[in-house]
Amino acid sequence: MTTHASVSLPAVLLDRPVLVQALGPDGRVIGESIDIISSATSKDGIANPLSPGVALQSWLGACFRADAQPCSKVVEFKKDFSAAMAHTSGVLNLPSEMQKQIPDMQLVYTTNVEKIEGSESALVSIKMLMSESVDLYKISVADAYRGLNVRFQLPSADSVDRRKISEVSSDLAKLAPRVFQIQMKGTSSESSLGGESQSAGTGFFISPDGYFLTNYHVIEGNPSCIKKQICRVHTVRTLADGTRSTVEFDAKLLASDTAYDFALLKAELPQKSRVEYFKLESRELGPDLITLGYPGDREATENDESITPLTYSFGNLMAFRSRAFATSLYINVGASGSPVINSKTFGLVGINSNGSGIYGGLGDGMPALVQPIHEIDHIFGIYDYLDGSKQARINSLLHKLVRTTTFAEASDLLDIYLAERSMYARARFKMVMTNHQSLGVRRAILQKMRFE
Repeated sequence: MTTHASVSLPAVLLDRPVLVQALGPDGRVIGESIDIISSATSKDGIANPLSPGVALQSWLGACFRADAQPCSKVVEFKKDFSAAMAHTSGVLNLPSEMQKQIPDMQLVYTTNVEKIEGSESALVSIKMLMSESVDLYKISVADAYRGLNVRFQLPSADSVDRRKISEVSSDLAKLAPRVFQIQMKGTSSESSLGGESQSAGTGFFISPDGYFLTNYHVIEGNPSCIKKQICRVHTVRTLADGTRSTVEFDAKLLASDTAYDFALLKAELPQKSRVEYFKLESRELGPDLITLGYPGDREATENDESITPLTYSFGNLMAFRSRAFATSLYINVGASGSPVINSKTFGLVGINSNGSGIYGGLGDGMPALVQPIHEIDHIFGIYDYLDGSKQARINSLLHKLVRTTTFAEASDLLDIYLAERSMYARARFKMVMTNHQSLGVRRAILQKMRFE
């Protein structure tokens, strides 16, 4: 594709989260990330990405002119790549040994908006000077963030701010019962974000009747939890006054994903009992964030017993990292699955997944990589469980599946179920497969559901 003066980037794609998709020669998506193209970052009317993902290297050279002309940008690779890598890892500067490995060279890129696709997307080309190849990107509004004001802020210095419950305000101390330590044994898995994960951690309630979230890698070592969707959960909670309570309960696994590293479960609580919970943030995302959980590095002794105390961590939303967040919230092993909330509203915005793998020489954990709750809800519909609408849709599908008689009709119904990306009612689907009179229906369930 030849670059040429054409059109300016639509205003709807500026100053809000957008999905940036790198396209291969055949038009297929070969990489993607979330970013914000900011019109406020330059005085000369040029808009620049705020979180140029290092995995999409030429996106580092992206820029957009308001006058619809091609935009040229000089990238000081050692400086600009280092900054992008650092900020998407939750630190201001990379450790010196990492910086030494980045070549000191200058690259020049030209960005052109090739065409507008629909009302909320555009096709963009980026060409490096002295190169014949052209990288193509599709930019579109990130649906999960509609209505949210997302704000980044770099800290003044790389620093750690972690506190005990006795060191935080009374308002923050009151949040403690919404969070609990999960004690499970098992192996850990690879996360889509890279960095480091551990199979132990924290969970938190998102409804008064016991729906809660944690990381997938926290529960994956429990065979019953993964294969049968029934989990026996041992929890420790800290109350607002600092005292601790231990509770064990059964929970049903309703949805999970390894790439987004989350698991949604429903605790089987005593009838009419209610728990305190975090509400989904509806307006502001960042820049100041808080997380609270049970990192194992803060182990203490209480009444001759070794305990893991509840720990709060304070920091900033620094950048997008792929489809997740990079933050300066410092966490350690055991904080996996902790809620990430806005510092002012206490609204839920994310779930801790990994440490970034960069210690920054501070010796107190790693910056947290955070999976975005709004993105998870957009893809998996986790908040549809809370009002029962997800379960109602799946129950309706099951009812239709029982009555159908053909392979084709059953396959169509199962495709709709699989699009829900849910584990709800899997046992009932298996029962239908076992008992249905139609061989075609049984074959469709076996092929689609892939029961073990």
